[in-house]
Amino acid sequence: MENSIVEIYSKATYLPFLKYCQERRYQTMEDLARCPFHLLGKEPGFTPLLASRVKAVYDSYCKTQGIAQPVRQAVEPAGKAFAEPELVKWLYAYFQKHQEKLVTVSELVKELSGRAGRPAVLKVLQNVSWCSAVDKNTFFYSGKQEEA
Repeated sequence: MENSIVEIYSKATYLPFLKYCQERRYQTMEDLARCPFHLLGKEPGFTPLLASRVKAVYDSYCKTQGIAQPVRQAVEPAGKAFAEPELVKWLYAYFQKHQEKLVTVSELVKELSGRAGRPAVLKVLQNVSWCSAVDKNTFFYSGKQEEA
């Protein structure tokens, strides 16, 4: 017999999760096999603690029922990680394309889609001649091309 999510997550603490399940038409515990638990903390009404409790209850349920949980693959970045020379070339091209604006490190890291992190981006930007800093997080294209 399939257990309903409402039966297992019956405490008032789990109301945001029950609403989440209702919106996605998850009704039974077996439906949760396709639930992206790692994203729950980003949902409205969820705290990191609630998200981890929800996952812990599901893990416990699966263990007691003898249900094998699906192996979840880690989300891979959009492309292969950049080595520093490729990162310098990518940043130079990006700054040339956006010469008229200030560029934040956060914007660059987002655009890189996981191919380079904040420390690597900062290291490059602080050491090239074609880029100047406004502050520690904001840069602009200065046009001096010696290193591209």
